[in-house]
Amino acid sequence: MLESPGFTDFLLSLSTLAAAAFAGKHPMMCAITVERNGSPATVASSGPEAQRLDEIQYSLHDGPCLTALRTAQTVLVTEVGTDPRWVPYARNMSKENVRSVLAVPIPHRQRVSSGT
Repeated sequence: MLESPGFTDFLLSLSTLAAAAFAGKHPMMCAITVERNGSPATVASSGPEAQRLDEIQYSLHDGPCLTALRTAQTVLVTEVGTDPRWVPYARNMSKENVRSVLAVPIPHRQRVSSGT
């Protein structure tokens, strides 16, 4: 499916529109993560900052987006700085001024993707 012509463009549009639709007085970012050959990869993002934040999570091998991807469950982190589930991730995101995260799995036939 990811190799389908136009699908990557669709995901890029989806991530950009999602970030714009939910943005308020604070900036909003969106990235779409899939698992390829056993490793997570960002296939689309609303901008380079979202991509960079995903890379931090991948380097830690854990976080809300990876948990959503692995469990096919929505993950909400309302306050990154106080959430006890991913302490190294929370430290890194707090340094980046990230306050909250919503990771939503997007099911499809082959695997589950995570859109954040």
